Amino acid sequence: MDVFELRNRLGEGYAQYTRSLIKIADRCIREKADGAINDGALWPEPLFQLSPTSMPGGTVNELVAEGTFHPEGARIFRKDKPQT
Repeated sequence: MDVFELRNRLGEGYAQYTRSLIKIADRCIREKADGAINDGALWPEPLFQLSPTSMPGGTVNELVAEGTFHPEGARIFRKDKPQT
């Protein structure tokens, strides 16, 4: 399951539902509301956290090398940090 794709589908469904409830007659206000909905005002960005209570499993680089962690994780969690 791709949780980010799920989040996007849920957000699109929620935006459609919201638009079905709100009929804004004024063009300027409708465009402003549509812009806010399109920009994600009703749905927060995905949140990714690592739990500090998890058992240690190795460094980010070790987890990537063994295939446990996605390679993009090394770039994200190593930005401006030493390799150890």
